[in-house]
Amino acid sequence: MSATYKVRIPVVGLACAGGDAMALERRLARVRGASGVFVNPATEVVYAEVESEEVEQEIRRGVEEAGYAAPGRVVTSRSGRSAVAPTRQRS
Repeated sequence: MSATYKVRIPVVGLACAGGDAMALERRLARVRGASGVFVNPATEVVYAEVESEEVEQEIRRGVEEAGYAAPGRVVTSRSGRSAVAPTRQRS
């Protein structure tokens, strides 16, 4: 069993109406190596437990492919402490 960590990814532009959050959640829940995926439209945040940074990036790509921006993240370590980590800019 792989070690996992929890991540919160902000989602800019997510609407509560029309099932956008549910559709995004279903899409992201299919990412291999991710579990406990939850999209909160009120706070515009995706919550997930991921096995690796690659899986986290796949979640982020899924958000962006769905038409939203994912500008940052908060990683919760196994110790329960949180650390804000900006995303890397693409060149």
